[in-house]
Amino acid sequence: MRTQACDDGAAIAAPSIPNLHDAILERVVVDWPAGTASIECGTAADARTVLVVQHIREVRVDKREPWGPSQSINSVYVDESSAGEVALYIEVQSGDDILIVGRALEIQDT
Repeated sequence: MRTQACDDGAAIAAPSIPNLHDAILERVVVDWPAGTASIECGTAADARTVLVVQHIREVRVDKREPWGPSQSINSVYVDESSAGEVALYIEVQSGDDILIVGRALEIQDT
């Protein structure tokens, strides 16, 4: 299990965030009482990656599929605001976007 810390407000690129291009987006889960949001992804060779944003402030999930249906992830990146909030951005190959803003990002590989 890793906890991703963001520096100086810059976007974080691989290898800090695992390469999730073509990973299968399985679930987006918001645990309201706990204040967390999780993105569960299936990757190659039956591996799983879970991205957990803690102390969530905002969650946006589009499911309009402007590029057609897909469960595959196109890109993932993280940015930290000057206020210390972490923003997790995921673009799905359907053209949909997921944005989760909180205080910390935890990356779990199983």
